[in-house]
Amino acid sequence: MENDEQIDFLKLEKEFSRAVEADAKYQRENAAKFRAVEQRVGSYEEFKDIVAASHLKPLEKKDKLGQEKFKQPWNSLASAQQKSEISASNPPSGKEKQSKCPKAPHNFTKTWKHELKTAQDRFDYLCQIGGQHLGQLFKAEVPMGLFGEIVEVLNTSFQPPHCDIVIDILNHLSTTNRFNLTAEFLSSKEKDVLKDLFRKINDVPCDDSQEKRRDGQLKELIIAYKVNL
Repeated sequence: MENDEQIDFLKLEKEFSRAVEADAKYQRENAAKFRAVEQRVGSYEEFKDIVAASHLKPLEKKDKLGQEKFKQPWNSLASAQQKSEISASNPPSGKEKQSKCPKAPHNFTKTWKHELKTAQDRFDYLCQIGGQHLGQLFKAEVPMGLFGEIVEVLNTSFQPPHCDIVIDILNHLSTTNRFNLTAEFLSSKEKDVLKDLFRKINDVPCDDSQEKRRDGQLKELIIAYKVNL
């Protein structure tokens, strides 16, 4: 075999290492995005900071111990009073009220209809449950009326940091039984809402390494939901 026909294993090893590192970075940053959504960050800048710091590891217990030794509350009574005031001024959201995922569709519907009063509460509830569990929960079928309400909430409360989790929810809902029938009978209003949501997703800026993946996901959703942009 000629030298120019020999496999360059060193080059292949380097390319493989770069691919593994890029995939690990994507998974790490994607997990950070989900955490940021769950924490309900106040701004897109704060969201970007959380993602940018996703490679940092938290201090271990032994590292924190030396710092905590010297932290003494100078006024514990005032501190307790301040915490009480903060708690009173920030009542628990719908997400905080519902700490457990529903075990059956009727549990979800009960919470959705009677306990969650705002679109934001409903959006937080969807994010808390996640796309995978929603897909399992409504494996048999997503009721038509409920499906329209879910899409409306996703569109109304959408912000750039929510992009990946919204895609995840839409993707898993499209895998439920009889979804094709649901998509066929979407009302014109529901289709308009989906179009608006897909445009928002498409307009979210992302890294070059993620752009191809995002475009592929969006195209699959547009086909699945039978929507023409």
